[in-house]
Amino acid sequence: MGKRCIDETRGPNAVTSPPRRSSHETWRFSPISLETRPFDPAAYLDSDEARAAYMTEAPETNDPAFIADALGVIARARGLNRVAREAGLSDESLHQTLSPQGTAEMGRTLRVIHALGYRLTAEPAR
Repeated sequence: MGKRCIDETRGPNAVTSPPRRSSHETWRFSPISLETRPFDPAAYLDSDEARAAYMTEAPETNDPAFIADALGVIARARGLNRVAREAGLSDESLHQTLSPQGTAEMGRTLRVIHALGYRLTAEPAR
């Protein structure tokens, strides 16, 4: 292949022309504004059956933080004030129970349950 063929395939301004970009490279440099909202599972626990299914799975993890979080999610789904009133707790006490400090107590309780050879399960009371 001669020099003339190479020059013709490059074009007359091969040295000075910027390389062409593919469409995906152009898109990559175009910022896209996207609005997101935080996910709240409580919004989807709109029935007793849904809340029971969510709570039934939590103890299976053996993770005190997850269990406390699941209790908090379900309490939010039912209404924190209602749950606190039914439990005989103040709103502040309920929040403390479901906080990371309350999780430490739950972790100790789970260890005792496991040491006794039992497994914590949850099922609807109604």
